[in-house]
Amino acid sequence: MKKQEKEAPIVNQAKELEKLKLIEAASELGDVQLELGSFGIEDEVEGAEFLDDVQNPKEFHKLYYAMRSLISANLPKGVKNEKLRRFVTEPRRVFLNQGKEIDPESGLRGSEEKMTYLESHLKIALQEVMQWVQSNGSALDLRERFHKLNVKYGYKEESDTDYTY
Repeated sequence: MKKQEKEAPIVNQAKELEKLKLIEAASELGDVQLELGSFGIEDEVEGAEFLDDVQNPKEFHKLYYAMRSLISANLPKGVKNEKLRRFVTEPRRVFLNQGKEIDPESGLRGSEEKMTYLESHLKIALQEVMQWVQSNGSALDLRERFHKLNVKYGYKEESDTDYTY
């Protein structure tokens, strides 16, 4: 018998013993009563529309990357246009991130557009992009469409057209 075959049962027994100890320790803690307020999200959860927004990862993936492809295919390409593309698409990112903008100091947003809600944000964004493509809109038209959505959803003021990109 090989050395590995002899050691495998011992390793599995050790893992099982460790798992049993952890289960026992967890059960000794008893019931813990948590409140939403202790996490600072109580106000956000009450009446939250997103609770009814059931996610479908396959549909989300298809729609998100369809939207990205449409934008990519209709904006100027190349390294020299990268800053222009970021300028044009930043309002879309703010919308999909539910108003979260890049912190100018840290350069971080603290949110990920790929984690947005399907019904309340992604489908609306895709519809805007499709209408933009169908109308042969300019890059600035796309930016303006998403700025209007950000205003409508309360993420930006109409006069506040500055976005960190």
